[in-house]
Amino acid sequence: MSRSSLTQQQLDPLGALAAWPLAPAIAAIVTVSAVTATITQAGQTGNALLGSLAIAAVTLAAILLVLASRPRNAPFRAAAHVAIAVLALAAYLLEQASRWNHNALIQDDFGPVAIGLLLLGLAPYRPWRQIAASAGVLALVVAAVTWVQAPFHSIDVAPVVFAAVAVTQVLAPALAGAAYSRRLVGSLLAWQTDARRAIIERTEETRARVVRAVVEQQRTELAAGVLPLLTEVLERGEITKADITRAGALAADVRKALLRELDKTWLDAAIARSARHSWPAASPRCSWSPIPTAAPPPSIPTSAPRPRPCSAPSARRRASTPAASSFRSPRATSSAAPGPRGRP
Repeated sequence: MSRSSLTQQQLDPLGALAAWPLAPAIAAIVTVSAVTATITQAGQTGNALLGSLAIAAVTLAAILLVLASRPRNAPFRAAAHVAIAVLALAAYLLEQASRWNHNALIQDDFGPVAIGLLLLGLAPYRPWRQIAASAGVLALVVAAVTWVQAPFHSIDVAPVVFAAVAVTQVLAPALAGAAYSRRLVGSLLAWQTDARRAIIERTEETRARVVRAVVEQQRTELAAGVLPLLTEVLERGEITKADITRAGALAADVRKALLRELDKTWLDAAIARSARHSWPAASPRCSWSPIPTAAPPPSIPTSAPRPRPCSAPSARRRASTPAASSFRSPRATSSAAPGPRGRP
């Protein structure tokens, strides 16, 4: 897809979503201005029916702009673009037909302004070349119609002046929208190019670091077992049975390590990571039985070594838990149970 056929909606959907309120605002401005101009200039309207149809046509164009630009209807279709342009042109022609031979001024007509604003509303959704082309075609029609009506205006100037005034109302907002679309698309493409270049550079740097880390790890493993063996063999100048046995053991270790790494999955890594972050192991100086032990059988002498209980603070902490009554130290269990001769 060429650069001239891209739109802000395609390259930056969130930006187009943020620009969507522009469409209802333009639609409201166009509709209100059409109704206001028709009412305030009723003396210049020779055919009320054509004037009403002009308002209806511009209202339909405004509604179509709002509906076609809604995020749920994305992307903005070319058919909607053409329909809006045709409806805007129809509204202008109907307005001029309703005021034929009665239009005193050009600058107070709503048709040219409505065309320019509706094309401006297409800026976030349509390619800039299509907006500019639509503006050029519609401006030519507006210039031709204005030139023909020049003798009926209240001001006696050259027809080219009237045509220039009318065309300016069309081209100024429409070309502003085209320039906005072109500039924004260019900025987005430049940003994407820079982002891709940065990603490629970062990927190369990461790959180089990984390669260096793997090489260092392999060098460390070789230095631990293989390199000393090779150094000894080179120094002696011969290979003994002990060297063969030692080389076989090193090869077996390397093979086991490779197989262990190949068989390792993400679940193994998660278990290892959780094990590293688990609670610290109990101190070997104290031991607790999670299940109350029964009395020792008579075959165990009373002088057998018993596990040392934990310190008093630890015992107090365990006693504060709800299940403290079900936990008992081995010494307490042994003292509570009768000994082998029936002594307490």
